[in-house]
Amino acid sequence: MNPASYFKVEYEPQAIVVTILRDLGAVAEDEMRGEWKKLITRCEQEPPRNVIVDFGNIDYFGSVMLELLVSLGRTLKPWNGHLILCNLSETGVEILNIARFNTLYPITTSRQTAMALLPPN
Repeated sequence: MNPASYFKVEYEPQAIVVTILRDLGAVAEDEMRGEWKKLITRCEQEPPRNVIVDFGNIDYFGSVMLELLVSLGRTLKPWNGHLILCNLSETGVEILNIARFNTLYPITTSRQTAMALLPPN
């Protein structure tokens, strides 16, 4: 894994699973945005157009992550893709609730639950 990596991307038959690997601090915002842009380009080019974002490795995130989630959700929408968030800390759930993201994207406690929410292939 590249030391600059912020995300691990896994390709499953039903979805792309993005695991957040470390804090998304503002110091390396440009690097992080570059990685996220690659993910969005991949979603635009070919299926699956469902994405599960796993927050299990971090407790907190800020507005940059919220912005990235919105851009990903907008990318998936034209293809009726789904964005599901999982493994959030209590603080993470609180952040999403305050930002009202809980009304935009399903939030689950595990990857398995997130996968079960996806439509069949």
